[in-house]
This record gives sequence, C-alpha cells and structure tokens, in this order.
Amino acid sequence: MKHYFLLTFFSFFILSCGEKAQALKEKSYLSFSKTYDKYVENEFDYDGRDTILKRFKNELSTALNDEALKKYYFPKWDKKRAISVSKDSTLTILSWDWENNGTFHRYESMYRLVKNNKIYTGFLFEHDGGQKEIFSTVYYKSYSLPNSSFLVKGWGTHGGGKEFFVFRNLKLKNGRLQDCLSCFNGENQLFYEITRGKDNLEPKFDAVTNEISYHELTENFVDGDKDSPSGFMDATGKILRLQYKDGEFVKPNN
Repeated sequence: MKHYFLLTFFSFFILSCGEKAQALKEKSYLSFSKTYDKYVENEFDYDGRDTILKRFKNELSTALNDEALKKYYFPKWDKKRAISVSKDSTLTILSWDWENNGTFHRYESMYRLVKNNKIYTGFLFEHDGGQKEIFSTVYYKSYSLPNSSFLVKGWGTHGGGKEFFVFRNLKLKNGRLQDCLSCFNGENQLFYEITRGKDNLEPKFDAVTNEISYHELTENFVDGDKDSPSGFMDATGKILRLQYKDGEFVKPNN
C-alpha cells in the first residue's frame, strides 16, 4: 500500500510539473503573439505601431533566450508568421511580416541556436539593422550541413509581379550566426528571382546529396522583340547545380 501511495504521489507530481511547463510555454507564446496581433491591428498608426513592434521583439527575444523554452519550437506560429526548425532541432527561426502595406513585403526574422547546451539568439533580418534588403524574407527551411553550419532558405517579394528566394550558409562565429563569405560559387548568398506564381521554378535543395538545383533563366522580350525586354525571365530548360564541397557550394566538375 505504501508503494502504491508513493507511486500515485510521484505520478501526480510529474503530471503537475508537465502541466506547469506547458502553461509556461503557452504563456510565453501568447505574450509575444498577442503583441504582434496588436501591431497588425494598428498597422496604419505609423506613430504608435513602432512602439508595439519594439515590445513584440523584446518579448520574443525573452522567449528565445529562456532556458525553460529551449526545446520548445512555438508550433502555433502560423504560416504567415513562418517558423523554421532544422532537422537536428538546434536552429529555430521565426519570421514575421513588417506589414508595410502594398505588394512590397518586408519580413523580419530572429533565430535561436542551441549549441553545447548554450543559447545564442539574434536577427537574420531587422528593418533598421543595416542588413541588405534581400535578407528580408520568410525563412521556412533550415538544413544542417556537415561542417556544423546551416543552409537556410527564404522567400520574399518586392512586388512588380516578381518573387525571390535566398539561400544563406550560416555558421556560429563570435557568438552569433554569420554568413559564409563567397560560399555560393563566389557569392555570399544565392539570390534567385522569378516571375510570381511560377512555383515550378522554385530552387530546391537535396539534403541527401547536399546539392542546390535551379533553372537557368533568360531574358523575356515583349512579342519577341529583342529591343523590348519585359523585365521578366523565362526558363531555358537547363538545370543548374551547386554542390556542397569543403564548406562551399560550387559548380560540379561534370
């Protein structure tokens, strides 16, 4: 009977701890999520919304740095406010729309990297952070690479009937994730812009072969007139590839 009571006590204790942990996660999520919702509701209040956005970022940063939440991946953060978690669960990226109206979208993003039981956080893009505008994307894919770096894939649009994809190779350096320089066939990142809605042209990454593949593009001309470029691109039918080798993405030899 004594063992039965002890077992019952510990079962309730474990259940109670689990419920408290879940409540902490939900409370943390609801805090910054509700603040962001308030920011969206006030998107036309250009004086007041900046204060709300700042509070949202502070609350999100607090959640990402919380030891109790380092194995929590914020599953309710929906597609519009995208979340990306690497397969090994060490890198988590949350993105959100800056809600600047029109067809030009600006997306901001923060990351949390858990390495050697330590938490590292920061921005992958912040509107006032000095980063290039091409990093203003929704990051929705994260892949672990052999040299302890990460390949992240983002999507964005600046309107005009176009959309673009960005691949970045990130590695922890001096306490923050930094881009690998000249790691995409000599470029710091792979930027790929296509006509909006042509989903079949989306570049892909094969996590088995560690290879990026994308369509070769050529200039489109209005009515075939070589003097009247349309500003859009057409696929030639040829597939280009970049193979991950010795810490860089390079063109295959064959």
